Amino acid sequence: MPTDTHSEFEALAAFAGEPGQFWPRLRAYAQELFQAEGSCLLVQAEGEGVRVLAQSSTRAGQSVVQSGLLSELGNMSDGALHAWSADLWVVSLPTGAGSQLWLVLLDVADEESRAALREVKMLAESYQSRRREQRTGEQVIGLSEALDLGIALGESENFSEAALRLCHRVAALLGAARVSLGWVEDDILRLRATSHGGRIHESTQEAEALVRVMGEAADQNNEAAHPAITGSQAITREHQAFSRDHQGAVVLSIPIRDAIKREPLGVLLLERAVEDGGWREAELECLRLSTDLIASRLSSLHETSGWWGRRLWRGGRRRL
Repeated sequence: MPTDTHSEFEALAAFAGEPGQFWPRLRAYAQELFQAEGSCLLVQAEGEGVRVLAQSSTRAGQSVVQSGLLSELGNMSDGALHAWSADLWVVSLPTGAGSQLWLVLLDVADEESRAALREVKMLAESYQSRRREQRTGEQVIGLSEALDLGIALGESENFSEAALRLCHRVAALLGAARVSLGWVEDDILRLRATSHGGRIHESTQEAEALVRVMGEAADQNNEAAHPAITGSQAITREHQAFSRDHQGAVVLSIPIRDAIKREPLGVLLLERAVEDGGWREAELECLRLSTDLIASRLSSLHETSGWWGRRLWRGGRRRL
């Protein structure tokens, strides 16, 4: 193995970053290892179509699409190396639950290099194993810190600060790519914060898309997700559309309910890369516990934050 390839193997074997960085690097490494002319990674989330996750060039992706390979990928999930044609070689790689991943190699120069298959699969499997261990550790931390989350939000001086702190904390605890908070104000659900820089301007298309997704959970006063939560009967059309528009992202909305009336005060929306798989039951339980604990504190901060006229109006509405 050449020195530069060896160093890249070591880097990938110890890689602990995000999937969006790991998979393109693994594709490039596999292409060099197999001495292929081109390569691409294909991913399919549960209930979705196949899409290109990473590619060496636009030509590589076009060659795969034009070959008719996409319709046969379901028969190539055994981890073996398949010769689709003289020019295309395919292998499925380990990935998170609820999604499938395939490596496609174009014009492999040396058939003996196919022995490198085990190496590429091992790198993919070890990365997924590290991701699972990381999330398991985060779950343990999350369950204990959920009890302290209300106290942490209590350090916030106003609702906006608390909303932003909540989004960042939940994203860190559960390994979410983004967490957003919507809150009901004057009977309208509004986007108040995200873990990507606080409040997004409400007039943007992205903000409107987030509100539509959260609104679907708020209207049903129920958790909604795509891929769907096992056993859930919730309608998830907006979640499915959002996922399609965001590269197959795994999406979950959790209502934050009033402790007495159990009506939604707001919604917490989490996004995760499709390669990381769906939300597990332990993560859902952590979120349910957290949202129950923070609901009253967030509601109190919301009532006492903002312009005094709006606070007076809220108080009058509540008394009426």
